[in-house]
Amino acid sequence: MRPLLLFLALLLLPTLAPAKDLRTKEQRLYAVKLRAAHWEVDRKQLELQIRQGEYEETRDLYAEHICTSDQLNQALAAQQQAKLAYDQAVLSLEETRLTLLRGATHLSIREARTFRTAEDHYEVEITVENTSQLAQALALNPQQDRAQLEALLALQDLVVSLRNPAGLIVAEPYQVRVPQLALGQQQTLRFTLLEQCQAVVVNMELPDGHLEAAHIALRREAMQDLPLITTPQSSREGELNTKVSYPLILERLAENEAVFFLTTDGLPGEVTAVFLDPTTEAEVKQVRFGPQAARQQLTLELQLPETLGASLLDQPLAFRVLALDAAAHQEITQLRRHRSGQPLTGEELAAFKASSAAFELVPHGTGELEVWAESRRPEVEPGEQARFVVQVANTGSLDLDGVTLSTSVPAGWQVSLDPASLGHLPAGERSRVTLALQAPAGMQGEYEFRLNATGQAGKRRVDAPEKVLGLRVEAPTDWRLGLAVAGAALALLGAAITLTIRLRRR
Repeated sequence: MRPLLLFLALLLLPTLAPAKDLRTKEQRLYAVKLRAAHWEVDRKQLELQIRQGEYEETRDLYAEHICTSDQLNQALAAQQQAKLAYDQAVLSLEETRLTLLRGATHLSIREARTFRTAEDHYEVEITVENTSQLAQALALNPQQDRAQLEALLALQDLVVSLRNPAGLIVAEPYQVRVPQLALGQQQTLRFTLLEQCQAVVVNMELPDGHLEAAHIALRREAMQDLPLITTPQSSREGELNTKVSYPLILERLAENEAVFFLTTDGLPGEVTAVFLDPTTEAEVKQVRFGPQAARQQLTLELQLPETLGASLLDQPLAFRVLALDAAAHQEITQLRRHRSGQPLTGEELAAFKASSAAFELVPHGTGELEVWAESRRPEVEPGEQARFVVQVANTGSLDLDGVTLSTSVPAGWQVSLDPASLGHLPAGERSRVTLALQAPAGMQGEYEFRLNATGQAGKRRVDAPEKVLGLRVEAPTDWRLGLAVAGAALALLGAAITLTIRLRRR
């Protein structure tokens, strides 16, 4: 019989042993704090009951004139102090319960992503969720039901802001208020970044001063699969036969890789456009984007021709830069073959998978004027008129008006220009002008004269390089005097020969 009883006792021993406590260290600590607060309430309640009994006994004794009124007042004061201590313990218990409930309250950031909008703004979307631990709250507050705890775990007046590591707010609006966030509820908040950031600090503050801050890296996304094209200088001016450059920034905030072709639309056929790598100066016809290459910097270079139609000069020419996928690039290339250089319309661009940006070019013509004349130096006699044939050429790309010539000559000289004014001189044209110079009588020597030409290209004055002309003035030689000198020289020579012969004979 005894062995049977011993065997039954061994079988019942595991059931009689205390169950294993599987609570975490924090849960055990919360339970100890809550139990201590309950004990303090019980102790204050017991002390209140004692003081209440003492007061009632003293009151009965006072009614029988056994004790004094001072003793009654002391008993009443002790009873009231015990009541205050009890109420304070109850409040401390509630505060402890709420404090421990705060430990079960959690805010989580489910998603944080940044993207660039079509308006060229950097936006951030933050998704926050009330992930408070209901099971932990139920374990700490077994006297309350599930609905009561869910209401206590709901967050009121949550304030969210985005800051940099230094604590400065870097997004608008500066603060976003969430009136209520129930248990398990998510809320997506949208901000506009004031500066481009790869990571931010999300500050989440509750009215009781509880603050949670999370340092997060922003996941890059694109609102559309196409890259955005921007430039700090979308409008440029340039002279003909020069190059005009536009810095380009292409950005695509998507994680997948993609290749896009680059082209322009709307430029005159005489203008040549190329895309260059600013570091290597190599020509680029397509760009590749990926997780590690979300931003590309290029240079659009336009080569302006030597001549351009007058209707296109000094006028803003609108054109677009396009980034196309392979299919759209092929379709637009085929469409352009039948368009004879006409730009694509907005409706046509919308039909293609293309990203575009508007640019402007203002080509200016060049005003150049040159004077051509003979390089030899003619000779004239004093008082005789010398003639020069001069050509005035418009070597620029702009028509010139009011073309006139002027000379600088010494005093006493007579000068005439035929014609003195050319009026209108189209680009690439030239005109002949006759310049007549007459030296004063009795003046001889070599002289230089300066010829100038000016014109007007719109509001700009165009001056030709100064042309220097040379002229030699010399009086004619008298032939009779020369003949007499020659005869005298021959006579002297004959006398010298005769004298030499006679001396040899002697």
